[in-house]
Amino acid sequence: MSANHDKFLANLKKSHDSSWRFVQWFARKGYGVVTPRIRLAKSHADWRMGADSGDMFVQVPVEHKHTTKHFTCREDWPFKTFIVCAKHSYDRADPKPWCYLYLNAKSTHMAMVKQSTRRHWTVETIRDNRYDNYEQKVYMCPLEHVQFMKFDL
Repeated sequence: MSANHDKFLANLKKSHDSSWRFVQWFARKGYGVVTPRIRLAKSHADWRMGADSGDMFVQVPVEHKHTTKHFTCREDWPFKTFIVCAKHSYDRADPKPWCYLYLNAKSTHMAMVKQSTRRHWTVETIRDNRYDNYEQKVYMCPLEHVQFMKFDL
């Protein structure tokens, strides 16, 4: 096993440059990146000491809202579609949020719209009742692309 362990360590060192390239790639796209400490096992018998949980951790933006709506699932969502966000907010975001999270009125359930569903969104102009005579364009997502789940801490 000693020869294979030495080969493993050599291959790990070879991968160092490509790991840093990925770190730089994510950083240039605006994401925060954390690289965990590298620990090398002295022998194959100690491999667990060197095992890691990933090469890097990429920090992604997430938007959230606490709604006044009462819902627990897709079937009791009170509308036919789902407001993702204001169009101008999404359009100017860089990087784009990974997802949008919506907590129900009682904080018992949540809805999640992933940015990966973007191709299914449409644009609508709606009146924002929180303000006087204010309309804005928003992105809407079909309900089949919204994930509903219990929110438990």
